[in-house]
Amino acid sequence: TIQKFWRGIPHRRRLQKMKVSIIIIQCAVRQKLARSHLKELKINAKNLQNVAQERDKLRQQMEAMRLEVERAKTAAKKEAEEAAKIKAESNATSKSEMFSHQEELEQLKQELRKTQNDLKSEQESAQAALAEVETKAKEAREARELAAALDKKLEESTSNVSAIFDELSTVKGKLEEALT
Repeated sequence: TIQKFWRGIPHRRRLQKMKVSIIIIQCAVRQKLARSHLKELKINAKNLQNVAQERDKLRQQMEAMRLEVERAKTAAKKEAEEAAKIKAESNATSKSEMFSHQEELEQLKQELRKTQNDLKSEQESAQAALAEVETKAKEAREARELAAALDKKLEESTSNVSAIFDELSTVKGKLEEALT
């Protein structure tokens, strides 16, 4: 309770001071490590050998890229020459092939027109069948409604007839009493 709280205050303060001290020590160690790493980096940057090595690496990369560009140019040139040969050969044979392709195209166009006409007639017959189905469905709906109305009237008539029979039986009973 209160006494426990008051006894714990010095311990909590000591714990808080220890945490702050630990953080300060960690910061100091990290600063020391960062400074030593920075010092190493500065030394390496000043080292001329590292600069020369980096320069040589860049030259090698540049030479490799130059060779790649030359290879790509020769390959593109060969492909262009082959394409030109193929084009020249195909021009000679393409005229006769072009006429045969035109004939095939005309045949395909005729088939397409026929298919479109068939499709139109199928659509029209489907629409007519759909209209017929809708009318049949409407008639069936009306027949169900009529049957429901007739069932309702039949129930009413049956209840009326039973009421009349009940009334007749009471009248019959009264008549028999009056006769006897």
